[in-house]
Amino acid sequence: MKDEECRYQRFEVLCDHCPMIKNGFNGRAIKEYENTYLIELDMDTVCNEDRKSLMHITDFNGRVVIAKKYIQAVKNAIAQ
Repeated sequence: MKDEECRYQRFEVLCDHCPMIKNGFNGRAIKEYENTYLIELDMDTVCNEDRKSLMHITDFNGRVVIAKKYIQAVKNAIAQ
């Protein structure tokens, strides 16, 4: 299973809004599930209000799971 995770094609994403991060963000999809993505947030793109809320979460590590319907892939921006 570890090898599978390493071979997953990561890609840059953006989100205009979602229930968890209302003012949108950019990030990188690092794992795909059936209806969601595990996303590593670019914290510089998260507004101060949302960032404060996220930092109140115990053990927050900069990653969130967001429904696919809120996520858009950034064209021509494949992450290495």
